[in-house]
Amino acid sequence: QVTMIQGTKFVEWPLAMPAVLVHPENHDKAISPNPAKFQVPKVQYKYGVATEVDVSAKTVRLRDGELVPYDALVVATGFAMPLIYPNPGVSLQQRKDEVRQAAEAIRGAGT
Repeated sequence: QVTMIQGTKFVEWPLAMPAVLVHPENHDKAISPNPAKFQVPKVQYKYGVATEVDVSAKTVRLRDGELVPYDALVVATGFAMPLIYPNPGVSLQQRKDEVRQAAEAIRGAGT
């Protein structure tokens, strides 16, 4: 059994984000609120932020307290690219608000 822990419950196309930050009205075209469309068959998905790994107990604790057991663990922490990638744990509405606020700041910045 393979379990994937994903930090958000939506999928966003990062290559589109620079254009979306200039035209936030297009954000819905670069985002899918249904991550099930992108799930790999026979993989169990957990949505949450991993906060702790207990190597003795072979568990990963999620922010909400859920413990996810494992036999073998691969940690892929990703990377931070503010505004291009959503922060782990944000809701779809929080992400849309962040993009809208950034777009307003960009428009207001002038040249």
